[in-house]
Amino acid sequence: MLVQQIAGGTVKWEQLPAYWGAELLAGVLAALAYGVLSRTRADVAVTATPASVGATPVPVGPDGGPPHQSTDDGQSTFAQPAKAPRS
Repeated sequence: MLVQQIAGGTVKWEQLPAYWGAELLAGVLAALAYGVLSRTRADVAVTATPASVGATPVPVGPDGGPPHQSTDDGQSTFAQPAKAPRS
């Protein structure tokens, strides 16, 4: 509109709010579309929350069960929770 006014054209300045509104709306829609399209499966996996509020995450081994620790003789044992030091 400004270039048209400088070049000597006829400009209807009362339409300026419609132009600004369209620009702002297009910017918001572009940002939302980018946010949706740029998500990957890795983002979804990282931002997953526990099934219930306040649930403590439980470590899981590669086989889906509890994690295992190997002993000196090579035998696999279930991991024992660390004991809190007594004061």
